[in-house]
Amino acid sequence: MALPARLFCDTSFFYACFDQHDVNHERAKQLSEEAATVGSALYVTWDIIGETLTLLRYRRTYREALTFLNEVKPHLRIVNYGGDRAHRSGTNFPEVRP
Repeated sequence: MALPARLFCDTSFFYACFDQHDVNHERAKQLSEEAATVGSALYVTWDIIGETLTLLRYRRTYREALTFLNEVKPHLRIVNYGGDRAHRSGTNFPEVRP
């Protein structure tokens, strides 16, 4: 079954892509590769970006969180909701080191 043109991704998907020991790592990797191949757009909210940064930082490494911020986030389509409620997760992240 082909992937749809638009996919909404959550924190568990992104985390599984980074953590080789995650039970869903292989499936997340396959989905990520397939989405890139067929050109599916990945949608998220600022809440998911912030949650993913936090989870990667505390369960994995600062470097992996920064990789998500610098290499994955620029390719995501961010869904804003609630008017001015949206915030810029990760804006100060590079300055906050362990």
